[in-house]
Amino acid sequence: MTGDGRYVVAVVAPWTVDNTPAGNDRGGIAYVIDAHTGAVRPLISGVSLYYFTPSCGTGSTVGLTRYAGTDEQSTQLVLADAADATVRTVQTLPGQYTAAVPAPGGGFFATSGDTIVHLAGGRHTVRVHTAGRPFDLVANAAGGVDYLVGTGRSSASVWHLDGKGVHRAGGGVFGQLALFEGRGGRTVAAGATKLDPAAGMVALTGETTPVEASSLAGTAYSPVPVQSPGRPAAARADGGALARTPLLLSTGQGHGARHVTSLIPATSAPSTAVFPPVLRDDGSIVGSSDAASTARGARPATHASVRAATAQFTSTCAVPRNNVNLQVMQPSPEDVDWAANLVGRSLLAGSYARPAGYANLGLPSYSPSLDFPLPAPFGPGGPSIPREVLEGVFAQESNFNQASPHAVQGVAGNPLIADYYGAGGGYVTGVTTPDCGYGLGQVTTGMHTGDMSYDLQRKIAVDYAENVSASAQILAQKWNELAAGGITANNSDPNIIENWYLALWDYNSGLHPNSGSGPWAWAGQTTLPTLITPTTAGRSCTRATATDG
Repeated sequence: MTGDGRYVVAVVAPWTVDNTPAGNDRGGIAYVIDAHTGAVRPLISGVSLYYFTPSCGTGSTVGLTRYAGTDEQSTQLVLADAADATVRTVQTLPGQYTAAVPAPGGGFFATSGDTIVHLAGGRHTVRVHTAGRPFDLVANAAGGVDYLVGTGRSSASVWHLDGKGVHRAGGGVFGQLALFEGRGGRTVAAGATKLDPAAGMVALTGETTPVEASSLAGTAYSPVPVQSPGRPAAARADGGALARTPLLLSTGQGHGARHVTSLIPATSAPSTAVFPPVLRDDGSIVGSSDAASTARGARPATHASVRAATAQFTSTCAVPRNNVNLQVMQPSPEDVDWAANLVGRSLLAGSYARPAGYANLGLPSYSPSLDFPLPAPFGPGGPSIPREVLEGVFAQESNFNQASPHAVQGVAGNPLIADYYGAGGGYVTGVTTPDCGYGLGQVTTGMHTGDMSYDLQRKIAVDYAENVSASAQILAQKWNELAAGGITANNSDPNIIENWYLALWDYNSGLHPNSGSGPWAWAGQTTLPTLITPTTAGRSCTRATATDG
């Protein structure tokens, strides 16, 4: 809920979007709901689904985060006004920023590693270095932010940042301490054992369990639902726990008694079927009156504007869909098992070579194991990749599909291609660079136009055995990459299935080069700010579900 208590900003998405890094980075759709009338208005789509977004300022301003490209290498911060459901600005920044909240003057406060920075007008200003990773940022009335820092495995501290500097405002148990947006920028702190009055925060009193949501005045709250066999906490009508309903109002009655009523009108306002404008990687907004607009005035996308954007889009994936000369025979599980068994031992060559003209490719005879040889120490005379490991990759990446899942075994269909149209987990083409993962192993390396020989690209897309070979080469390279960084499992024997756990993780997530502090993984690394889920996470403007009249 916005700081003025008038609007709720909700980010929604189909459940399947949450299954991919791209979907989490930019698959969300944002709407504004008027808390007084229930009217729903489209805001923008293509935003993140992480726990810290959306965020709210002290008035009607709203911040939304979007990650462009892969591995969250670029961050886009969207500043919107919930009062008229329009986008004001879009900042595109290199690197990963998290927990961004609107700041006075149109900028943002956000976290970058162990720092809190101010971002405005293209400038990056470090406001404070913290002793741990800051999180749960909330805009305060002093023009700064209040935030939490973990001080150990079981404790955390509350901090207040304003124009004069930063000071510790309190502390508490890590699993119970939480910050919520308060009315007029007075942050509500739950679970704080001590709270400095000078920080201007409101202490949420009376709670005995972790809190999920608080009223703007801090006089009512909703507990985190019980995960034990018992029932969730029931509603209280004395200013205590609120019922778990979408939106609630707590009003004073008599001498301190509390009455809890629903704020949703008896006759709800009509829902909207209008799709919001779509934010692209370059900061432009598709579906607005001006397709390149990034400022106030963006309009909801129409079917015509979406169709026009689709018609103008040309995928950068090397091997196209819907080409009658590049149809893919769907292999059977036995076919895949045969190829994995041979490729893992570098034996898919010689008598197992593909004959000239195989799969109507018009190519001479070729050997998958020679096209994509396994790097040392793998290969002839060296260790092998267990076929169970490769088949685990194919089961997870494609469900054993080389062709589109619409094609049954033994029948040809389009190549299986991830995000061919660059929708980035959303619904409009060209929003981001297409993923171009092909076939069984969802091979992306070398599969954009011009990345490598088109003959090799066609074989990876059409021939399941070639795809298995390319996937095995990538997996072996991941094993070597981790070993070079000193990251190994058990006794590092590649012949043992369990020792491939980390290489499989790297195959999916990627490893960033050693920059002096060690190699780091991004998507899939559960200690990242975007993926870590402390018990205090999720306190965004959609979670402050109660207001006080």
